[in-house]
Amino acid sequence: MEIYYYGNKVYQLSYALPIYQKLGGTFVVHSFKKFLDFKRIFRKKNNNPSFFNHFKPTTFLNTPPVKILRSENHWKLNGTIIYCCNRLDLNSPYKGKTVYLEHGISDKPVGISESTDAIERLKKYDIILLSSPKNRIKYLESSKEISESKFKKIGFFKFDQYQRLYELRERELKRLKIKDTSRKNILYAPTWEFGNGTFEKYGKKFAKEISREFNLIIRLHSNDIKLTKDFKNWLKSNLIENVYFSNLINIKACMN
Repeated sequence: MEIYYYGNKVYQLSYALPIYQKLGGTFVVHSFKKFLDFKRIFRKKNNNPSFFNHFKPTTFLNTPPVKILRSENHWKLNGTIIYCCNRLDLNSPYKGKTVYLEHGISDKPVGISESTDAIERLKKYDIILLSSPKNRIKYLESSKEISESKFKKIGFFKFDQYQRLYELRERELKRLKIKDTSRKNILYAPTWEFGNGTFEKYGKKFAKEISREFNLIIRLHSNDIKLTKDFKNWLKSNLIENVYFSNLINIKACMN
């Protein structure tokens, strides 16, 4: 059975990469621009054979296989489609199985307004993959109508990768251009404002206080990257050091 992986944004697909490396499959994007982004970001990530496939298909730039298919046509796919964002089509009868794999772990509620259909999408998936106990709690708080049989515990694959790659810590310190490597590092990765993100409310306070003793690494949500330039200017004008930004678009570090 074919497996497909869909992300509304290319960086979301990195959460499916550990599954692809085990099971194979095809990634799906919704536009030619996203196709080009995928080729650029996922180049040379097709080296290891999967458990079921002892070889990987040859592709341009040696990326995992990828195809362009608009979301309203996903229902036509034969096989299993794993959504790395909550974009399942409520109006179409899918031929295959649908799986939800949330891109990240957060307290962000399901849906950002009362009129959203995000909860209805959540209830329609055949399987919901749980990366942590609080994912299950969050989903059940959003809707009591989700069947317990839909939940499958898998753990947080990207954190598993982080643990295996800990020996590359020195490389990452150089990539982030951290000056004082004797300090401990703290990662601050808030979601964006519509998900109750805290960056605009607490970012400057955290930068002032945490940077006195630690290195603060800030990883903004893609919808808040636009705030980076002004924040860096504020750091410079206030002579605040030991604060660094990790660009989530550069996902290569977590895919080795």
